[in-house]
Amino acid sequence: REKGKKINLSKYLAEKKMRNNTIKVFNSITKQLDNIPLSPNRAIKWYNCGPTVYNKSHLGHARNYIGIDVVRRVLEDYFDVPVEFVQNVTDIDDKIIKQAKENIYKKNKKDVHSEIENVRTYYEQDFWNDMDSLNVRRPTHTTRVSEHIDEIAKYIQTLIDKGFAYYAKDGSIYFDIEEYKLKTNYNYPALRPQHQADEIIVQNVDSNEGKKRSEDFALWKVDHEFGYKTDQLESIGRPGWHIECSAMADSICGNHLHIHSGGIDLEFPHHENEIAQSHAYHYPNLPPHSIESPSTDRAADEDNRWVELFVHVGHLNIAGQKMSKSLKNFTTIEEVLSNYSSNTVRMMILQQGLNDPMDLSDDLFITAEESLNMFKNFFINSLALKEINNYKPDPKPNSESRALAQSLYETKGAVHDALSNNFNTSLAIKELRSLVKKTNTYVKGVNDAHYHLSIILSINEYIGRILHIFGLSPFQPDSQKNSEKCSPSAIMNVFKNYRNKIRKLASSSKHYEILQQCDRVRDKELRKAGVHLEDRENYESIWIFDDQQSLPNKESTKLKKDEESSQKKPSIKQDCHPKDYVYAKYPSEFSPETSTLDNDYIPSSHIDGKPLSKRRRKKLLKEINKFVENQQKY
Repeated sequence: REKGKKINLSKYLAEKKMRNNTIKVFNSITKQLDNIPLSPNRAIKWYNCGPTVYNKSHLGHARNYIGIDVVRRVLEDYFDVPVEFVQNVTDIDDKIIKQAKENIYKKNKKDVHSEIENVRTYYEQDFWNDMDSLNVRRPTHTTRVSEHIDEIAKYIQTLIDKGFAYYAKDGSIYFDIEEYKLKTNYNYPALRPQHQADEIIVQNVDSNEGKKRSEDFALWKVDHEFGYKTDQLESIGRPGWHIECSAMADSICGNHLHIHSGGIDLEFPHHENEIAQSHAYHYPNLPPHSIESPSTDRAADEDNRWVELFVHVGHLNIAGQKMSKSLKNFTTIEEVLSNYSSNTVRMMILQQGLNDPMDLSDDLFITAEESLNMFKNFFINSLALKEINNYKPDPKPNSESRALAQSLYETKGAVHDALSNNFNTSLAIKELRSLVKKTNTYVKGVNDAHYHLSIILSINEYIGRILHIFGLSPFQPDSQKNSEKCSPSAIMNVFKNYRNKIRKLASSSKHYEILQQCDRVRDKELRKAGVHLEDRENYESIWIFDDQQSLPNKESTKLKKDEESSQKKPSIKQDCHPKDYVYAKYPSEFSPETSTLDNDYIPSSHIDGKPLSKRRRKKLLKEINKFVENQQKY
């Protein structure tokens, strides 16, 4: 600092932190990893393409919005970068009108205008409900097309005045691609320069006639039945698809965006046409970014470019095809969440690359739940060790404890590098899983009296923080913050000790039905009450209050179903042969008359002849192995 001048310490530290953070993301404009522009004195201006509200949201939308949400959370909560996040809602569209007309036909109504309002209101609220269920953060600003008609009309009129748009014979307005190329000396398209003219024509096709050239795209569609009359434009009509985002982004963020994002399916033609019309509007005499001439001058980009970074989330594919409403191959978010928790869906997406295509399969859900269970068990066991330790001071450091501490430091560095390079959450999750495995190995390798609790709890805290930043809803169990004199804790401890004595007595006297009841209390009754009880060796056990949100929805519903059907299911005797186990426990699902057993004693098909899914087979195998293990133990 200059001599005699006071330094603003908080500002200095903020600027130093920004300088030390280099965050790269794959930029669809330059086709390479580019730095995100950081400044301690401003927020990142970010516009994300939102939903067209005419139907329910599906898992492909979840992949897109969770992917974007994770990037935003990492920027805001990990790197401490302020973000002004704008997202639109397309509530004026041909698909909405079509859905409204179908509704009035089914409901025998007459007023299609009121039904259009019903459709867009209902499905927008449904979208937000789904996003809340998935723990996706709400935008800083939400822009709706129906609320920005005047801004869109003014934007279009400016393009007409600058010579980049024209009226067709029917009153519709089109963007003039040829004029744009001539005036800006720019080759259209930019995001996908490999597209040929015939592909552009197909993508920009419009039903209205009167365009100068077939590749021109609509800015304003004449519509006397459902259109809008404005002071700026001569014809009654509705906005074209591409113009709405440019105009609404301009209304909030002005002439410059740091980040623009959306699904990869929007890259062409939607985002391509946004670039063209936005540069024609703001910078008519300058070409936008191109692969051939990417700018390295940040100040020049601020002055002369509409958008610096385009971020696209990869497709969610099913059976080799993109999941979409138009292909009718989608599974709604509501349907998915009836079988899996929002944590499972988010973890599944976290374990994929941001820009990579994602092929939907049962294995993805299984892998996600395995990761969640690994972390959850680690949290439970860490806090259990804290209880067992009873706040004793750590022993003298040794080579094992120092190695574990070093693993924590190395993981922090690896996770930071992963998040700094295209928000690689997949790699970050792998690093966290590896740290959990190393910690578990450490705990198993030392005597309870000699483990270093402070390091284990530091690892617990770090992993919990990163998973929270990733948007996973809380599934770390709360430790007993209240005094042990607190009534729920005191009662639970009395019950735990009593149950341990019963288990020991029942085992020595071979009363297996009593042991089964002890297991039932542990696995069902206490789980429903929000308590996780885990049995240990020598008939000891530990318990902790558990958050039911962490359980997959399907497990919660399974507990209820098991409760309702408990009287119907026959008890399984401890001396039952493993080959009879499945038939005895699930008589309504499997029968020896309709299926055969494989080498693991798993039936080949259900009672109705349908083959088992991989997921169902895996669960049955786990049950049988546990049953055999219990047989040997008892």
